[in-house]
Amino acid sequence: MIDYVEIRSKAARELIGIIDTAQSIIWKSSFYGVGEFEIYTEFTDTARSLLVPGNYVTRPDNEECGVIERVEISGLSDKMIIASGRFVKSILDRRIVYFASRTGTGDEHIWTCQGATLSGNVELAVRGLIYYTAINAAGFDPIDIEKRNIPEIYWTNDDISGITKTITTGDSSEQDAEKQVTYKNLFDYTESVLKEYEIGAKMWLDLDRLLFRYKIYQGVDRSVDNTGGNNPVIFSADFDNLESVSYIFDNSLNKNTALVGGEGQGVSRKCAFFESELSGLDRREVFVDASSISTTYKEGDVDKEYPDSVYRKMLETQGRQSVGELQQTESFDGTIDATNSQFKYGIDYNLGDLVTVQDKDIGKYINTRVLSVTECQNETGYNIDVEYGN
Repeated sequence: MIDYVEIRSKAARELIGIIDTAQSIIWKSSFYGVGEFEIYTEFTDTARSLLVPGNYVTRPDNEECGVIERVEISGLSDKMIIASGRFVKSILDRRIVYFASRTGTGDEHIWTCQGATLSGNVELAVRGLIYYTAINAAGFDPIDIEKRNIPEIYWTNDDISGITKTITTGDSSEQDAEKQVTYKNLFDYTESVLKEYEIGAKMWLDLDRLLFRYKIYQGVDRSVDNTGGNNPVIFSADFDNLESVSYIFDNSLNKNTALVGGEGQGVSRKCAFFESELSGLDRREVFVDASSISTTYKEGDVDKEYPDSVYRKMLETQGRQSVGELQQTESFDGTIDATNSQFKYGIDYNLGDLVTVQDKDIGKYINTRVLSVTECQNETGYNIDVEYGN
């Protein structure tokens, strides 16, 4: 149940009040991307003073923290106030990826910008990109760029999970590769990289420090096929915890081979292939424009050029990401009766965990990830909806 929500100040994130008379509270948690919330309550002087843009919303039974982004007041004599927003990981979308340096002085100066290259361990690469973009930008840009730092984020190695996945080309060779990024939105880009490797991230309010913390995680395998000895969580009509089932196989948009075009024009353009060994009717080609991936990088004040072998891997990695968005899909969807199920959210399974959904009539089962959980508390009671997928 959601008995009440806590409202915290924008400046210090200290508790300034509670809302315990709301007619409706919707709290949607998401493994990929960012969750959101909505508070629908009677308009009072107290509600108006608490539910203002920039204030934060927390729950005593949930570590997630929301930031109020939108307030709507409606009605005449019986006014209502609706406050909504996203969870606090969304503050990362206030930065874009670039590293700037300045040459010249006074009015004669000019800025030059470069991007970042990600390689090696996925978790450490993503954390490094956030660190040098939003936590310690001054480490690269000592002239006034420390304004990009977000001091409300507490950054510690204690929040490193130790996930071993690495950035690779993604083809059958699974060779180490690099990703290059410039001017992309920090939140959108880091989330896209994590989703590519089926990893999630969360940000929450550390109540001791009243600062935000960021952690990458991948959930627990609770499927019937798990090898970790975890008790399986199974949703099935046989167990009376699955309300509906829909099975779809769709191959219409499938692409599996990419020609990736990098820098250059015409016959001088550098190109690479992803999964080029496929042939015949099994080969489904797509062109990927990766001209924004540069062949050069800076080392200090010196311009250097990537070897062709390294640049090719960078293009192959971009091909992998693009092809990954154009795969055949097999979905086994349904509605879980999470409210009355014998498996309780937050106890038997959590956001990001792998669970099993099965239907014996069609002879299908799928190990699928818990992608979002929507809790709703209103005048009719408490309800919880679980969305799963891959």
